Amino acid sequence: MLKRLVTGVDGWHSGRDAAVLAQALASGDDADVLLTGVWQESLVLPASLLLTPNARPLEETEEMLLAVRHDCVPRARTRPLSGMSIARTLRRVVVDEHADVLVLGASAKAHVGHVRVGRDARQTLDAAPCAVAIAERDLHEHPHPVRRIVVGVDGFEESDAALAWAAPLARSLGAELVAVAVVDEKVPLGSDPVGADAELMQWDDTVQRRRRRVEQAIAAARERGDCDASEVRIGDPGAELARAAVEAGADLLVIGSRRLGRDARIAIGSAAEDLLHDAPCSLVMVPRPLEAA
Repeated sequence: MLKRLVTGVDGWHSGRDAAVLAQALASGDDADVLLTGVWQESLVLPASLLLTPNARPLEETEEMLLAVRHDCVPRARTRPLSGMSIARTLRRVVVDEHADVLVLGASAKAHVGHVRVGRDARQTLDAAPCAVAIAERDLHEHPHPVRRIVVGVDGFEESDAALAWAAPLARSLGAELVAVAVVDEKVPLGSDPVGADAELMQWDDTVQRRRRRVEQAIAAARERGDCDASEVRIGDPGAELARAAVEAGADLLVIGSRRLGRDARIAIGSAAEDLLHDAPCSLVMVPRPLEAA
């Protein structure tokens, strides 16, 4: 259940995309939404501020937030901030607000309807203390509810956390939840050609163990009623999750963190890196569980 969402808003269209996604995510639980904009301070004041004593960066940020609130999230609160680092300032607000989700916009380099993460969002994601949602580009031009959610499952605690985050959200929104497991069968780089046959046999065993693990995870999710549909795929995890989201017509793709990193923080793995470069819909990354093994 979502209670509080913090939304990072800038003066670009991406900020409005983030606000529209925050409104959609909050609608099921009538959660509180905070719109915040960060005026980035500089060690060296630009000449425009030195020559313009009436410059009001925080007031102008508040005016921008009020305009976004009026157009996208009428019941939201607003909080203009300043800081040397946008990423650190946003993470501080998340902690202050006890937020469940931080919502950001995609890079202007993303394709329309896709997600690509820019520098500030990438820095904010790294070790973020709550789930981070990235709104697909130009969502504000074509707003839509979240009707179908795809969540990546691999049988480890980190993907269990992603499923545990996505399942109540899907119920609150009346959305369909599709659990997708991907068995990565790539032979590791650096395999020694000497004794390659024996090594490949061992790798086949590894792939079969992975498949059994994800099938058990999918079966458990279905038995608990956490998902409405499921499938197991073979291939590259990032590419297959993106393909599954497209084929399902997903409005939201939810993934967990990598298995190495700080507990209760986001840790970005290889599949996440691929999706942060190009995801076919709005994307959510969920932190590692509090006591991950």
